Amino acid sequence: MNKLLRNLTVVFILTVFGVSSCSPNQSSNTSTSENSSESLISESTSTSDSTTSIVPLDYFLITNEKPAEVYKTKSLQIECLFYPENATDKSLSFVSSNPTIASVSNTGLVSGLDVGTSNITVFNSDKSSTDSITVNVLPFTPVTSVTITQTKKNLLTGGFLNLEVKVEPEDATDKSIVYTSSNDSIIKAGTTDTVEALTAGIATITATSKTNPEVSDSIDLESSGTDSFNSYHVEKDITKDISMQEIQKSQSLNSIPNMNSKQKMLVIPVEFADYPFTASTINSLDALFNGSNEDGTTDYWESVCSFYKKSSYSKVNMEMTIADIYRPINASTSKQYTTSDIQSLNYTITVDFLRGAVADYKTKNNTDCTDFDNDKDGFIDAVYLVYSAPDYMQAEKLNEDIFWAFCYWDWENFNNSSLTSPIPNNYFWVSYDFMYDSGKDKIDSHTVIHETGHLLGAMDYYDYGYKTNPLGGLDMMDNNIGDHNMWTKMSYGWADPIVVTGNSRITIKSTQIQGDVIVLAPEDWNGTPFDEMITIELSTPTGLNKVDAENKYIGYYPYFYTKPGIRVQYADCRLVSGYNQYIDMSDPSKVSGNIYLGPSNTADYNGKNSLNYTKENYRQLSLIQSGKEATCINKNIAASDDDLFHVGDSFNMNDYQEFFPNKTTLDSGKKLPYEFYVESISNTEATIVVQKI
Repeated sequence: MNKLLRNLTVVFILTVFGVSSCSPNQSSNTSTSENSSESLISESTSTSDSTTSIVPLDYFLITNEKPAEVYKTKSLQIECLFYPENATDKSLSFVSSNPTIASVSNTGLVSGLDVGTSNITVFNSDKSSTDSITVNVLPFTPVTSVTITQTKKNLLTGGFLNLEVKVEPEDATDKSIVYTSSNDSIIKAGTTDTVEALTAGIATITATSKTNPEVSDSIDLESSGTDSFNSYHVEKDITKDISMQEIQKSQSLNSIPNMNSKQKMLVIPVEFADYPFTASTINSLDALFNGSNEDGTTDYWESVCSFYKKSSYSKVNMEMTIADIYRPINASTSKQYTTSDIQSLNYTITVDFLRGAVADYKTKNNTDCTDFDNDKDGFIDAVYLVYSAPDYMQAEKLNEDIFWAFCYWDWENFNNSSLTSPIPNNYFWVSYDFMYDSGKDKIDSHTVIHETGHLLGAMDYYDYGYKTNPLGGLDMMDNNIGDHNMWTKMSYGWADPIVVTGNSRITIKSTQIQGDVIVLAPEDWNGTPFDEMITIELSTPTGLNKVDAENKYIGYYPYFYTKPGIRVQYADCRLVSGYNQYIDMSDPSKVSGNIYLGPSNTADYNGKNSLNYTKENYRQLSLIQSGKEATCINKNIAASDDDLFHVGDSFNMNDYQEFFPNKTTLDSGKKLPYEFYVESISNTEATIVVQKI
């Protein structure tokens, strides 16, 4: 709904902060014949107790969006905030500078009489406080015709139909339609253009203009036939043919293996001489990695270990060993490194720190580190290097190429893996101060959890050039917000997707309860996460999403989704080889050489970067917004609750062409042979009806 139409709705806000309507008894949708230029409303508090003290009004403010807009023949209620809220006298008077354009009643109801602009000034009773608002009256073009152009009149019982309706004129101000059924027990009409066939029979569906109820059209629809609506199966062990770790290793890069067992990880504090660690910081590292909000050790959210245990549905059980402080020695000075020693170097110096830190740990602890090689491939599964200096954003004199947070790999040493004395490869380099992103009184693991996602093999889902916002920012691998989405969990091997093969009615649980995700894919889907598909999941502001739905992780970041809804994503996660070709996954045993995820969510990488061989407008993972406008992709706008699908919403590719570069086909040129409809949603589960097209 656009801003102007929202302004047509009266909102009476009465809160403890003193927000109140200037007119508690007048509906904003009611036309008024008053045409006076000045009106008065009295809200003085009367009492029979003469000893009651009078609370003076300090001031008031108009709270409507300025300037305000109203359509001709429509009305708008002026809303005010009084300070203090319990002021005795809230009498207000209203003056219109141009009453032939916009009149104002004694309740503060502004009526649009003609196209133009008027200024409404508001005074309190003694005119000690005043405020004003400009009102722009816009032309209102009414709906004159509603025509149901639907040719299909038969529905499969248990299925649904999206009605085709034409509203004229094309430039009508408000094209909203109200749908009704002559028999909701046979064919049910809802708040959208989708009707649902419940039982066999015939029902008349009527489409009526919301703003002009005299204009409508009807159609008789018949529900018949039977179908079990259970053409789906659960695909087990979806990463058995190829995993994130195998993709990484093809590039001489390791990743944390997907293992349903206890996994030990190594955390090594790295100290620079000019920024020594404090005892409290070292103590906080254990809370950051091993603590939890439940036991009070983080005082905020999850630790790295508790997050990943919950996010993986207990398939990942990490245990972090916090090593003694490593103090690297500068060979040229024979002294402990300072930050100034590496001021002119680049980030690859951190590889030297990685090798030195692990060697130091092995020597001090008389260990070969085989305990940290859980999959017995000769590599330590992951190393976290937490350095003692602040990041460059906190200390601008520091080298921004080094003093930041990033994952990297010792790829030059990849061929020297050792089963008897595992070596490091993939590691995370991070300043201690990232664990205080939400304030010094809280242990905040957002950044470390995000980077652990990289250590597991996932890419960033935000656009490095900030030109687009394909996933809307609301994901752990996007803005570090909330839980991982279900495609990511599939790629990690944590979720077994519900794969649709025909007409289906599927009830799924919230992703914060269990790993339910519906997959709609072409008929020749390769059976792995690394292909094209639509994923459907129930997002709820609970569990790992709760903190970010109620608090902004960092001030300028958006909230996570605050209401339950269906998150729909398009994944183009096809694999490409080092020879610029998409890989045929029909026979995974023949896949060899360097393997890469094809598209990226960074537009500048696609078609240009040596690791991405796809078209520039192809994206790895993108949000399909229920409103059918791709504002996240095209306008770099953050996602919100309105972008989730809700009860009555439906999807098919023809209606959502804006989200697909090839419009009516997927990036591969294949058709998606399914459409779906959201039948019900609660805080814990949702039912989705899928039809094969």
